[in-house]
Amino acid sequence: MPNHCLETVPLLSVVVITYQHAPYIRECLDGILMQETNFAFEIILGEDASTDGTREICVQYAKAHPGRIRLFLHNRENIILVDGKTSGQFNFLHCLNHARGKYIAICEGDDYWTDPNKLQMQVNFLEANPDYSICFHYSSSLIGQKLFPPDADAAPNETTRTEDLIIHSSYISTASVVLRIAKVVVPEWLAYSKGIDYGLFLCASIDSKIKLIPKKMSVHRQNPSGIWTTLTEYEKKVMLVSQYKKMVGHFSNSLNELVLQRIAEVRLEAARAAIHAGEKDRALEQISLLLQADSPSATKAILATLEHLEKIVRSRSYRFAILLIKIKKFFFR
Repeated sequence: MPNHCLETVPLLSVVVITYQHAPYIRECLDGILMQETNFAFEIILGEDASTDGTREICVQYAKAHPGRIRLFLHNRENIILVDGKTSGQFNFLHCLNHARGKYIAICEGDDYWTDPNKLQMQVNFLEANPDYSICFHYSSSLIGQKLFPPDADAAPNETTRTEDLIIHSSYISTASVVLRIAKVVVPEWLAYSKGIDYGLFLCASIDSKIKLIPKKMSVHRQNPSGIWTTLTEYEKKVMLVSQYKKMVGHFSNSLNELVLQRIAEVRLEAARAAIHAGEKDRALEQISLLLQADSPSATKAILATLEHLEKIVRSRSYRFAILLIKIKKFFFR
């Protein structure tokens, strides 16, 4: 039977959500169980009704480690739809709700940790620095059988803030993060966001700071045939716009303006991607949506890249798009 009540109150909870991860879940759980700490931690394991044997593996691990793993077995009736598609949001939020630790670490069922001192290092830092709410580290990417090194330039600095997360999108690998749960208030809109982990990091970082430990201690597995990997550059940008749009109105005025600016910037990137791919209709759609923006920050973003976009469009003979750009430039001036 799943163990939902462990006697020792943990300092940290590791949230693991898993679905159809039979080839990977053992490596994930072993990487967590090997952690060497001077504090108690629990594993909140949410299994989302897999049919490939993942559930049976999770039950075996929960029985073998009753003092460490709290297993929650879900059914597919609880699925939250995001943009009309099934998601793991309910499983993730359910696990967060049952976590008892002061700190939260996350490791999805197909990712894994590689350093037994990972948790101790991150908790040590957060305990000594209460003005930080998030601590993360470098993470390698595994695509198929090929392991790629971390992008050391993804984060702008070793100390960052909410503004950096908005401007640079998420440079935090989910499997690398430990966050201070007292800083997190999970809003309702987050349940319907595709990037629920990114949204969680944003909420946790408000009025606080984020620390990067420049050490590789986890691996993020990317499925070569997965949804994100198979998207075109244009489709990725459109998905990112959709994610940003869900955030509008949920932060302070200054952060909200920054979100609107990013929506404009990413629309420009989507238009450029469509132009380079020769997709005229998609390019014009993004340009038209872009020109409807009336935010001061969005206007600034448009003007910053307008000349470059006009050159690209002119080279592809999109006369209608050039006309739209010229009209907008006339009104801006």
